[in-house]
Amino acid sequence: RMARAGGGIREGSEEQDWASAADLHRVGSKRVCSHRKEILNSVVLLREEVEGNIANVHGRRAVYLYERHELRPGVECRASLYGGNRGRARVLRASRDQIEMEVQFDIPPLPRVPVTLIAALARPQTTKKLLQLASSTGLESLQLIRTARTEKSYLHSKALEPLEIQDEIIKGMEQTFDSHPPVVNVFPEYWQVTRRLLPGIESAFPGSRRYILHG
Repeated sequence: RMARAGGGIREGSEEQDWASAADLHRVGSKRVCSHRKEILNSVVLLREEVEGNIANVHGRRAVYLYERHELRPGVECRASLYGGNRGRARVLRASRDQIEMEVQFDIPPLPRVPVTLIAALARPQTTKKLLQLASSTGLESLQLIRTARTEKSYLHSKALEPLEIQDEIIKGMEQTFDSHPPVVNVFPEYWQVTRRLLPGIESAFPGSRRYILHG
């Protein structure tokens, strides 16, 4: 299902439900690690980084949290478990090699917005923005498809690698204190769209509204 772009939203309508759910994903504008003004809204931790109430982050993820979020010992932040609950974290140790945090995830995840966005594969920077948009607005899924105007080089972009996709999704989740990522699929061949994607949407959302947005 596609959300309507522009136009009014009727009170009590399905579109209003979508808008209300999307609004919940935009309220994470307040900084939550207040000791440095450049720190982002929340921290997202992967399941493999958490054991019990302790999180240990290593490698490139530790560098990201140390440099981008400026995490330092003693800092307390809102934190989300990727695919799980939300809560808080307190930094115990921090360096570019390892960050150790005490965590508690006792807040349920935000509700999903029942929208599937289907978009043409585009330039890597545009793809990254789409991933962050789908994540920060809480969409259920993002389907990236090849079209007649899709350049072949886009199909081999580093932005479509699983870790790169996850990184951009996390950036979107950080903005809104979210914990559940959208489902992202890439269809490099158009026949996959007509034979797999569209029939799947038909069966999953019978009688749903569809909107085509184009420039």
